Amino acid sequence: MSMLSQKTIACLVYVQNNNDLLLLNRNNPPHVGTYISPGGKVERHERPMEAAEREVKEETGISISEPNLVGMLTETSNTDYNWLTYVYHAETGNRKYSSSEEGELDWYSWDELQSLPQPPATEYVSRLVRENRFFAIDAIFKKTGDSELELARVTDEVSGEVLKDT
Repeated sequence: MSMLSQKTIACLVYVQNNNDLLLLNRNNPPHVGTYISPGGKVERHERPMEAAEREVKEETGISISEPNLVGMLTETSNTDYNWLTYVYHAETGNRKYSSSEEGELDWYSWDELQSLPQPPATEYVSRLVRENRFFAIDAIFKKTGDSELELARVTDEVSGEVLKDT
């Protein structure tokens, strides 16, 4: 099996305090300049939930315990951009965060999130997390230029709903 066909396993954690989410304005690829919840790659011999707890602590300084699995995101392309992401939700009473090498952190309401730039498939994830719907999103990207990817199709495999189709 070639490396091109393998998926990177990751986690994403929607950390919430009351109606606010802790979001990162990314300064590292992929998706520089977009807002996303804390998360990252699952390390070898690490359970996805452990990775979620570790990534939130590393990126924000906030400790969470046993976040709730709320869905899965599969991103597929004919390039090396191929991810399988476990999506979690965690409540915290702590609004104090530390700085992150990944970008600037701040608290935003769910309503504010709708107007912020998000990675292409993540806007669909955010909507379903907010609606408190368990999901399995299948996001298919197509190459449009030398290095550009465009989100071509998004399907929620739990409900069967096609969320985007170009």
